[in-house]
Amino acid sequence: MLLVKKANCERWIAEERLDDFIKLGYDLIDNKGDILKKGVAQSKEDFMRSNKELTEKITALEATIEELKKENAALKADMGASDEDGSVKCPYCDKVYASNSTLEKHIKAKHPEAETE
Repeated sequence: MLLVKKANCERWIAEERLDDFIKLGYDLIDNKGDILKKGVAQSKEDFMRSNKELTEKITALEATIEELKKENAALKADMGASDEDGSVKCPYCDKVYASNSTLEKHIKAKHPEAETE
């Protein structure tokens, strides 16, 4: 007997009907736990190996994303853009403001020479 799975249904079938169910596209699980799909066996070890490879790729992509976030934050800081808390630092002095519009007013008032650059 083999366990048959399709969608939310499970049932046991006789091995003599194996080909009929495979043709219908059912996933069949044999007594060893191997998954037979359209006549191709995938062992638990094969599945675990595939899962490990995908996990490694995801981890590498997450690391790349973190590196890009750091690079982006550094570029924003160089341009006087907002930090993570939403504050903006004046590129000409150490003053910090809550918004870009307030920073622009500060630059016009305190650093007029910067307007002509």
